[in-house]
Amino acid sequence: MTKENKDKFVESMEPNEDTQTDIYSNTEYVKPDSNVAVPTEAAVEEAKEWVDDINQK
Repeated sequence: MTKENKDKFVESMEPNEDTQTDIYSNTEYVKPDSNVAVPTEAAVEEAKEWVDDINQK
């Protein structure tokens, strides 16, 4: 792997701080026994709108 390719690979591994696409940014709580994030009602409604409207295109 060349240095240029390695640099691109390392850059792609950096965390994405975009909360618009972060599925865990709109969580109500995390279930302690299963560690599952429960989304807020607003997040569920927004996801449904996306599926119904935007994703249909």
